[in-house]
Amino acid sequence: MAPVTLQQIHEDLAQLRLDMLEVKARLNEEFRLSPQAARELEEARLEMKTSFVSHKDIMEKFG
Repeated sequence: MAPVTLQQIHEDLAQLRLDMLEVKARLNEEFRLSPQAARELEEARLEMKTSFVSHKDIMEKFG
């Protein structure tokens, strides 16, 4: 394992700070779904829950 210097720690922390600022900026942006994603989300919300396969059924078939 290579020795770690204070300079390397400082550079790493500075990069982490920049990365966190970028994450914060992206989280603050207004989020909009594309028309296709909005359509797929609406379809998924309308789908009957009874059409889903239960965990128990999956385990019986593949487990």
